[in-house]
Amino acid sequence: MNFTRRSSLSTQLTLPALSIVLTSALFSNAPAHAQNVCPPGTYQQGGGNAGWIGCAPIPGNDPAPSQPSRSSGRWVQSHGALVWGNYPDGKPNFAWTAQYNSQDQATTEAMKICTTKLQNCRHAGSFSNGFLVIVKGDNGSLYQGFAGKRPRAEHNARKACQAAGGKDCKVEYVVDSSPRFYRY
Repeated sequence: MNFTRRSSLSTQLTLPALSIVLTSALFSNAPAHAQNVCPPGTYQQGGGNAGWIGCAPIPGNDPAPSQPSRSSGRWVQSHGALVWGNYPDGKPNFAWTAQYNSQDQATTEAMKICTTKLQNCRHAGSFSNGFLVIVKGDNGSLYQGFAGKRPRAEHNARKACQAAGGKDCKVEYVVDSSPRFYRY
């Protein structure tokens, strides 16, 4: 039996090509990439036969404690006042103030505004850090509601109108005297 070595052209080309690829892979300076699903500052744990992968902080890799944030300003309370009055013909109207630093100051200014154009001025109420809503009933009467949020102030004003027998109570005026923020 005569054995002859057979060689094909593909075998002759494959072996040198394979050795070139392996050699270039060894001497390549391309970066290698590992498969890490953990964020920086942590390492992968588990996996293998455990069937799960988790991330744990690298010991001693704690970031420097952050400085407590400094306030960028301050909140200032805001006060307002409502004064009822009447026109000379008896028709009701009102005067109001908002965004004052004290209730006394807000009330004093509201009375001054009322007495310049209206008669029978009387203090109806003061409010702070919120909304004043005036509603008008179908008979022309005016009612007020105060609250920290506008929807609640509207609800309170309509409730006062309806409690007095008013129908079709509609918002006539809204005053915002929310607290103000002043930046340093």
